[in-house]
Amino acid sequence: METSLTRTATENQLANTTTKLIKELYHVNYLVAYPISDSMLEGWAKCLIELAPGLSSYLLKEIIDKMKMGHIAYDNKKGIQNIFIAYQKMNKINTYTDGLL
Repeated sequence: METSLTRTATENQLANTTTKLIKELYHVNYLVAYPISDSMLEGWAKCLIELAPGLSSYLLKEIIDKMKMGHIAYDNKKGIQNIFIAYQKMNKINTYTDGLL
């Protein structure tokens, strides 16, 4: 019984995180000529959760906003790799400044 409750809580957290990331990923549509489908955005969200577990929806929003403003480059040919590249760059910056403080 306790295991199933724990599993349900974990599944709910994962679903909540996925929903938040999809909500932020929707804004990538402002960067591309043709809108990215909802199923593709869901796949991107699941991929980000798996491969970049430290990426919060707040940081994703910051990355996409910087892409929209032109502060971070967005290459249509790279797709989701744009986010991973920006995340790595921002993570290095944050790690460096965290070490200074």
